[in-house]
Amino acid sequence: MTTSLSGSLRSEAQQRRLLSSARLKRVRFWYPPDSGDGITAAMLEKEEADVRLRTPTYHNTTADYNLPNDRIEQDRLEDQATALEELMHKRIIHAPLAEPARIIDVGCGTGIETCQLGKVFPSAQVYGIDLSPVPPRSKPPNVEFVQGSFRELLDDQSRFPAESMDYVFSRLLICGELCSSEWPWLLALRERAKVKGWDLDCGSNIKNYMEKAGFVDVEQKRYRIPIGLWLAGESPETKRIGEHAAKEYGMLYYYAVGQMLKGAGYDDGTVENFQEDKKNSFADEDGKEVDFFVTIGRKP
Repeated sequence: MTTSLSGSLRSEAQQRRLLSSARLKRVRFWYPPDSGDGITAAMLEKEEADVRLRTPTYHNTTADYNLPNDRIEQDRLEDQATALEELMHKRIIHAPLAEPARIIDVGCGTGIETCQLGKVFPSAQVYGIDLSPVPPRSKPPNVEFVQGSFRELLDDQSRFPAESMDYVFSRLLICGELCSSEWPWLLALRERAKVKGWDLDCGSNIKNYMEKAGFVDVEQKRYRIPIGLWLAGESPETKRIGEHAAKEYGMLYYYAVGQMLKGAGYDDGTVENFQEDKKNSFADEDGKEVDFFVTIGRKP
């Protein structure tokens, strides 16, 4: 059973009774101070994996994707998409498109942005590809969801012929860690990344990769994602994504660390310590932020 707990419970005693009835072994509550901007002392922060009553599920694939695919993650993806739209002033598409006929969204998740692409370009055929089935949702008639690895699906020349797409869209399919070199969990992930051939600085390096791959007119725009609300006064568009980051990023990457370090030779206790350290690294703190890069390019 998967249960999501929110701030609707009135007292800690009520919260503890509910969690106890679910046979929870370990509970720790954290009540953030009242900021006056939407985060109040009545909000129950989902700080521990146990508090979520969650055993996350993952994509049934050999592809290197380390985040869950359960209902809690789907809800997070929906909230993240809305928050990113606000951050970018509703500017989903940064590329200068005219009238594309065929569009593909690689790693479409819940399909929320695939549907947006279908609405913006109603005359285009829009495909959304993901490793897991896209959950049922209302969609434009020109949108089609396809389950599978894009590397394998693009080998299907009858359905996706080479050079048949006018626009390829992908958001957060790659994610890098360019942080403090002193964090033990990050040092462990960097060692693991070397073995797997991953670039944990790919966010800032993707522009160079695209140019080496033959793309021209490559441009990159940087957005700031604060962890918390400290930037919202200066930049109101960051408010929702800042709330989302403070609420979700710690536990989100908690699970990613566990997945990435599988088979790396660490015992369970060490991995759990890395997970806790990384979760704490993403705690709400003034001045702490994440770079979000949008990179576009054109194949000549």
